[in-house]
Amino acid sequence: MKEASRFIHDFPSCSQTYCTLSIYHSTANPQSITDALKIVPDRISVVGEKLYANKLAKNSGWYLSTENKVESKDLRAHIDYLLKLLIPITDVVNKLIDSEFKVAIWCYWESANGSGGPTIDHELIKMLSLLPVDLYFDVYFLGEGSAI
Repeated sequence: MKEASRFIHDFPSCSQTYCTLSIYHSTANPQSITDALKIVPDRISVVGEKLYANKLAKNSGWYLSTENKVESKDLRAHIDYLLKLLIPITDVVNKLIDSEFKVAIWCYWESANGSGGPTIDHELIKMLSLLPVDLYFDVYFLGEGSAI
């Protein structure tokens, strides 16, 4: 299947979506992740760093977001973007995981009209099966007809 036909970039039930590749470790410096992946993150956090109010970071974190990088309301395009960065360096990702790093993709999806939801197709499932990466979803139904 052609990639262009896989994605619905103006996904009608979505008002906004993006994903963040998040890599955590209890003690490691986030620079070690940048050095291993050869990818510069959008932001990092260090153990003990003040996050907000009285909240301190319990882990070091390395974050790469698709926000403002992938112009699509189709969540699949955002996940695809991150996976295409990771699959060629699967061995590096596996070494991080073997060294007790937690690797996950956090998906943000906001409904345009209070119904619908994101789609994960079989092509994406095949890609995900190549990596030991978990997906997490933050889904919001704030559109018309919403009780909020």
